[in-house]
Amino acid sequence: MSLQRSAAGVGIARGLGLAAAVGFMLYTAHRFGSDRATDIVFNALIIPNALMAIISLFLPPALTSVFKSIEVVKGPDEAWSFGRSAPRLAAIVFFLVAAAGVLASPILARLMGASFRPEEVVRLARYMQVSFAVVFLAGISSVIKGILNAERVLFVPSMDTAAANVAGIAVAAFLVDRWGGLALVAAAVGGGVAKLILVLPQYAAKRRPGITRLLHPAMRGAISAFSPVAFNGLLLAATAAVMRTYAAGIPAVGAVSHLTYAERIYSAPPDLFVASLGVALLPAMSEHAAAGELDRVRHLTTVGLRMSFFFGIPAAVGLAMLAEPVVALLCQHGRFDAASTAGTAAALRGYAPALAFSGHLILYQAFYAMGRTRAILGSGLVMLAGTAIVGALLVRRYGQGGLGLGFSIAHGASWAVSLALFARVAGGWPDVKGLLSGMLRTSLCAAVMAGALWGMARMWPAPVLVRVALGAAVFLLFARFLCPVEWEQARKLRSRTDT
Repeated sequence: MSLQRSAAGVGIARGLGLAAAVGFMLYTAHRFGSDRATDIVFNALIIPNALMAIISLFLPPALTSVFKSIEVVKGPDEAWSFGRSAPRLAAIVFFLVAAAGVLASPILARLMGASFRPEEVVRLARYMQVSFAVVFLAGISSVIKGILNAERVLFVPSMDTAAANVAGIAVAAFLVDRWGGLALVAAAVGGGVAKLILVLPQYAAKRRPGITRLLHPAMRGAISAFSPVAFNGLLLAATAAVMRTYAAGIPAVGAVSHLTYAERIYSAPPDLFVASLGVALLPAMSEHAAAGELDRVRHLTTVGLRMSFFFGIPAAVGLAMLAEPVVALLCQHGRFDAASTAGTAAALRGYAPALAFSGHLILYQAFYAMGRTRAILGSGLVMLAGTAIVGALLVRRYGQGGLGLGFSIAHGASWAVSLALFARVAGGWPDVKGLLSGMLRTSLCAAVMAGALWGMARMWPAPVLVRVALGAAVFLLFARFLCPVEWEQARKLRSRTDT
């Protein structure tokens, strides 16, 4: 199957997931708004949801890489012996992780709810204990997803976001009148159940029969590869918790909720485009790495990074310029008022620059493929330290926008560290000259797009969807001539080694 078709299939699935996520956000904004009650719910969900997101993003490629390495060296039967063992061990491990989270929730609630009243801290702890179930569910479904991706089953597992959000809407709508804010916690758990139900039939259909050992010999290597990723996940969860702690101290009502809504909007473009490309690239990267062809890994990484600039830079510019009308279009309904729109848009403008560096997802895939996941720890440490330091400096003066900008600055530094580490473990840099050329050319097209949007805003206050369409059209028109490499890759990416 061509890489183009693989990426397109994953992109369609993620596009459906994005549509479902937007629908869930619309429902949440309309029904719950942004106030003290939603701040408590979103604070309760932040660590379990961050762990779930990290597990869902990082665990499947780790499993894919190990599975493909075994398949290349020892054949498909031995690979499937590992594939039968992994979900069972994952069920035990992630049950223990979730249980530890439940026990630690009262302590975490006191740390994150320092500005809350005692009764609010108790409610926060109770909500958090329930929400840790998503970690258990995400762990099992992510292991199965990684095995299916190794077998190049990409479309159905990539529908997990759509399934989770559709199930979440249904659960929240059914329980909101009786449970209030707890319905959002139940919605997160229901989404985790939906993810697991989605992948189990495909796994059962692909699974080869044979003896299943609880601890496959290759599991030690898989645990060794994933342990740094798990620790990095804790660092990223701590980063999210630090941001929520800072946001809870902002005088504006609903600041934590504003940050959460902004994150959901900001995360859509990289999840739809760059993550889809990374999922499609990983099997080929893993095969080349297992064969010792690091030059091909560097080439595929260059392709992925150039395409991440091609998608991320115009998305960053457009989102920064259109933050307020985009938030108003998506969220300003029901209990979500104009003040909530202004607070969320401020945070979103701060987050927008980070989109230019969404290629860190491609670098992570390369680390998985080469079995050098310890390199990811450097990225996580820079992310946590940068967000904590820069966020603290900016939040007092700029509020939610300062927190978002602090995240973007830390994200850019983390990207640079990841690129340097990639050069070290891959035996050389990607095509730096090509990357700089692509970044500059894409930035020029994005600048022309920004000028067109600015001119339209002065001459004609068009609806936001018209402005989005115009901006995209202008960018693509100029990119057709100024970015020939990216344009050609967007059309003709293939999975063969001559990509």
